Amino acid sequence: MFLLNRKNFLPLFFLLSLFFAAAAWSLDADEGGKPIKALSEHAASMDMVWTLIASFLIFLMQAGFTLVEVGFTRAKNAGNVVMKNMIDFALGSFGFFFIGYGLMFGTSALGLFGTSDFFLSHITITGKVDNWKFANLMFQVVFAATAATIVSGAMSERAKFIGYLFYSILISTLIYPVVGHWIWGGGWLARKGMIDFSGSTVVHSVGGWVSLAGVLVLGPRLGRYSREGSVNIIPGHNIPLVALGVFILWFGWFGFNTGNTLSATNPSIALIAINTILAGASGALCTMTLTWILGGKPEVGMTLNGVLSGLVSCTGGVAIISPFSAVAIGSIAGMILYFSLKTFERWHIDDPVGAISVHGVNGIWGTLAVGLFAQEKYAQNSLGYAVNGLIFGGGLDLLSVQVLAVIAVFLWAFPLSFGFFKLLNATVGLRVSAEQEVRGLDFGEHSMTSYPLFDEFQKKQEEIIEELERVRELSLLHEIGQSMHTLNLDEILELILQGVARGIGFDRARLYLLDEEKKQLVCKLAVGMEREKIQSLSLSYDREDNVVSRAIMERRPFIVEDASKDPRVNRGLISFLHVKSFAAVPLLSRDKVLGGIAADNLISQQTITEKKLQSLMIFANQASLALENALMYDELKAFSSQLGERVKKATLELQETQRQLFQSEKLAALGKLSAGIAHEIRNPLTSIKILIHSLVDEMATAASREKDLAVIESEIGRVNKIIKQFLDFARPRPPSLELMDVRRVLDETLALVMYEMEAQGVSLEKEYASELPPVPMDREQMKQVFLNLLLNAIQAMEQGGQLKVSAALKNHLPGARSDSFMEIFFQDTGKGIPEDMQARIFEPFFSTKEEGIGLGLPIAQRIVEEHRGEIRLESRPGKGTTFYLTLPLNQAGIDLPRD
Repeated sequence: MFLLNRKNFLPLFFLLSLFFAAAAWSLDADEGGKPIKALSEHAASMDMVWTLIASFLIFLMQAGFTLVEVGFTRAKNAGNVVMKNMIDFALGSFGFFFIGYGLMFGTSALGLFGTSDFFLSHITITGKVDNWKFANLMFQVVFAATAATIVSGAMSERAKFIGYLFYSILISTLIYPVVGHWIWGGGWLARKGMIDFSGSTVVHSVGGWVSLAGVLVLGPRLGRYSREGSVNIIPGHNIPLVALGVFILWFGWFGFNTGNTLSATNPSIALIAINTILAGASGALCTMTLTWILGGKPEVGMTLNGVLSGLVSCTGGVAIISPFSAVAIGSIAGMILYFSLKTFERWHIDDPVGAISVHGVNGIWGTLAVGLFAQEKYAQNSLGYAVNGLIFGGGLDLLSVQVLAVIAVFLWAFPLSFGFFKLLNATVGLRVSAEQEVRGLDFGEHSMTSYPLFDEFQKKQEEIIEELERVRELSLLHEIGQSMHTLNLDEILELILQGVARGIGFDRARLYLLDEEKKQLVCKLAVGMEREKIQSLSLSYDREDNVVSRAIMERRPFIVEDASKDPRVNRGLISFLHVKSFAAVPLLSRDKVLGGIAADNLISQQTITEKKLQSLMIFANQASLALENALMYDELKAFSSQLGERVKKATLELQETQRQLFQSEKLAALGKLSAGIAHEIRNPLTSIKILIHSLVDEMATAASREKDLAVIESEIGRVNKIIKQFLDFARPRPPSLELMDVRRVLDETLALVMYEMEAQGVSLEKEYASELPPVPMDREQMKQVFLNLLLNAIQAMEQGGQLKVSAALKNHLPGARSDSFMEIFFQDTGKGIPEDMQARIFEPFFSTKEEGIGLGLPIAQRIVEEHRGEIRLESRPGKGTTFYLTLPLNQAGIDLPRD
């Protein structure tokens, strides 16, 4: 595709110049090749002189437009404004002379456009010079240049000069001439009766629609709107220049309006002049009043634009309305201007001079005002035929035609210019770079400065502003950093991206966290993007795959100037995020890789500078510490949750282990009692054996045999009882509280150790209080406690001794009833327990016996405590040991069965 740039534009321009020169030479020659005589056979008429004077006044309006635009914009762009306004007139003149005039006034093709009079062919008729046609051409070309100049102000301070040149040719040679043909060249709108006396639609609306298209493609100036959507005022540098420009325009408007009579003798010239004065004045007064009432003070810049709005709005019907109507139209134009400017601000449509509102919106109003305020007597005087607007009884006919014209011109001018601007933007480029815009178009586009004496001051001012912005960034980053005291991971991620977007000033930012297991960078949060879009966004943790991974692995930041041309950038990421230029920094904390941040300016298109990258890196280092803490806290919460599950599982396992230990302890006790069990069972079996032999004795009588059978049955019952007691004790089962007779439980347990006591010469003394109430207990568990204490006591008396078992009611706790607790103690006369061991006697796995595992007493203590009782000991070495058990008589809230 052929792209226009500075290198190939100059040769092309040179060829076009040669072409125009050749065309001019051909026009200066008659059919035989001889030059036409330059002498006119007729003296210049008064009308021709009048038309030329009006043309000169309109030409002076170029200076007015230039001064208004220069004053409303910043000093660093003044030279560029002058250059644009100069060259758009120069290029527009050539374009209109050779092509535009023919499209506008040539032979009509279906009322759509002209098909003749190109390249000034209409100037000569049979070899004679027609000076009036020269005058008319002069008048028309300054009108065309005015339409082109309007757009300059709307696109000011950020448009490339080369793109502006192409646009100037387009509007002068195509857009404006076609509209002019429809209305002034005998086209289809003129045939329908549409009236636009001096160009509210032909000149101003066309300029306004093209301005809107250009501004939409260009976008707002840097800094015009904040990321939060608020409007930042960018003041012009010289309001007196604006005022001077407005007065020049007002003066030139007399030529603009009165010149369209094309006759010095037209009786409506005076009316047109008066209406021009009154419309401009009423527009200024209305705008001043509105800003004063609504803003608190009269605003100078808007009041000056109010003058122009009044002038634009009266232009369409200036010759066919009364002075009072001119005042009304101008006043309404002032109101329209005010609210139009505010609306475009809210829509973020950045128009530095207000051209869209002044010329476009009020051009529409001026066109519609014709259909409302036209009066028959003024129209007859100026146009030669009678017509009335809606207000003066003319009905909707004229107004409907005016509305049709507004719509038709929009549908022609806006889409065509918008598409052309898009094409320019894709080829030569329409907007300057961010650096050029910040530095100023005077320097960037023309290598000069408009105010050399203030150039150094401007540089210093920019440096100060840049440093202030830097301080603001760092202050805001510090503020955000100080707020990172939370350990909530989502809040930390949000604060980090706030710092990147709001603090440093990036349009979009993405925060990736490293998943070490999957070797991926997962996008956890983003600003400036749809949340749904980031859910599927992840990058491979590979330095060859993407720049974020490279930044992390090399522990340094990166700036990618053009992603499409950088082989380090992931290709899929470019199409997915539409990213062009971006920065990438690592998130590292104490040499630990956490992730990375990628940020870009897709919306504002601001260049990412080294200072911005430095700020991003400083903030990333600060944020990494808070992020690491939040990640550790998140891991701790997850571990805590897992630990809870593990503890729960371990508790269940421990409970099962304890149950098994209880059972093991029981079986160990039974093992110790095995000799006693054998002795207890052997005696009845011996008796049964003897009696069986007696039963078979032939000498035995029936009575003796009956007696022997009764004894055998009794002994068998005794054996069953012994076996049942041991099986009940050995059989594991869950604890179950029942009201039990403690004396009975003690006796059953003592029966199990009687053989041991006899074998070691231990005598037994029992001391049970009378009428002991039942005690809530788990029978088998409590027998295990009693058995453990009895065996310990017996083993402590290796040489024999006395064992005393007692049970009585005690007032154990202060304030409790005398029968609230039962106390049971086991007292031996053994060797006692050393004092240094007494404090540890209930510790698990602590034992004074070589063969013991140290679980008997801890298990006994736990069983007693689960019965809401307590166990304690008193021991004196060489004197013996006493274990005391206290058991409550009542278990609150438990319905207990009786034994």
